[in-house]
Amino acid sequence: MAKEGAIYLVPKSCTDLGIWAILLSRQKELRLNSLKTSPESFSSTYEREVTFSDKQWEARLMNPLAFTFAAVTRQATDSHPTADGLKEIVENEWVGQAVLVGPIHRTPAPADSGQTNSDLESGATDFLHFDIHGLYVLPWARGFGLGKQLMRAAVSHARSLSQQAGAKDVIVRVSVVASNSQALALYKGLGFQTLEPEESKSATEGIGRHVLNMELHGAAPL
Repeated sequence: MAKEGAIYLVPKSCTDLGIWAILLSRQKELRLNSLKTSPESFSSTYEREVTFSDKQWEARLMNPLAFTFAAVTRQATDSHPTADGLKEIVENEWVGQAVLVGPIHRTPAPADSGQTNSDLESGATDFLHFDIHGLYVLPWARGFGLGKQLMRAAVSHARSLSQQAGAKDVIVRVSVVASNSQALALYKGLGFQTLEPEESKSATEGIGRHVLNMELHGAAPL
């Protein structure tokens, strides 16, 4: 039976403590899986995060500046998903996730943006800056285009938050290991431009990293 992928924004709280515990468990399980399976792709390590307390995992979901997107697969013939996706992310295994962080202050101001560093520091800027962290899809689920869907969902949310704040533009940044050709191709295909390689922040010494920058204008689609 055919399967289809779907992306949902994970809530930051839930009055049903049983459901909340499931969300925390799914977040933790997939994150630790990603760190164990692809340690070279992340700046953190499995050994570090496996020691996190429940409160630390909870703090990640509740962070007001972090928006977690979960990918699930479901049978194409299943009933229509709920509006907020809560049922889907509770009842189904998370097979991918990405975290949008922001808005954040970043200096210096983008080239040719017309804004100064003092504008950024005071918040008086037409640009809002976001980062996307922790993009990961389980190996067996990589044939559904979920990586691209996760990125599109995160960037779309950044654009929506920027519009709500009255900003004219949004800048989204991701970091990727230089040798990760699949991720590089994904990001470039979505319009990310490669900046100068930064000093390695990977837990694996000697791994070079490129920081890719993407600038969106208004409601321009991916």
